[in-house]
Amino acid sequence: MTAPRYDRLGIGILVLSLCHLIWFLWPMVFILIGMAQIIYLAPLVVFAVVKKTYRFLQGLLIGALITFLVNSACFGLVFVSFW
Repeated sequence: MTAPRYDRLGIGILVLSLCHLIWFLWPMVFILIGMAQIIYLAPLVVFAVVKKTYRFLQGLLIGALITFLVNSACFGLVFVSFW
């Protein structure tokens, strides 16, 4: 049994990155991306678990972690500059 074509690590990261592009429509809300990504990440995670596409799931989670880390670093940089 072969894995589906979308069961790849890079595809998961790419899909989450494309979902992040929606935030360029509302740049003032971009600071909430860490919390708001749950809105579109949760259904994608459920989809990946139901379809048993674990490489795709790993890509989604890696993309979410990268987003969280970049968001945290930028918040820390801004917070320290106002200290």
